[in-house]
Amino acid sequence: MDLVQCFDEVIISYTETRDVLITPTVSFPVPRHVDGFTHVVLGDGQLLGHWRTHRAPGSLEVETRVGRALDDREQRALDAAVARYEKFMRT
Repeated sequence: MDLVQCFDEVIISYTETRDVLITPTVSFPVPRHVDGFTHVVLGDGQLLGHWRTHRAPGSLEVETRVGRALDDREQRALDAAVARYEKFMRT
């Protein structure tokens, strides 16, 4: 599971391959601003949803929105990706 920023070249640069991120179950606009969600969640290279951060003094919260129910393995992978990003931002 990967939290990919909207500035990543896969998301914004390659217009001829960008549509591979769209799946039958998830068709969020890429790379548009969706209710404040500008970054994408990828699972096995496929678009699962979007993510964004909320900052407050001394804290950072990562909020995700996925387009379908995740199984237990996928949820654990998403939780781990969020934890890695939060740890990275604290260092």
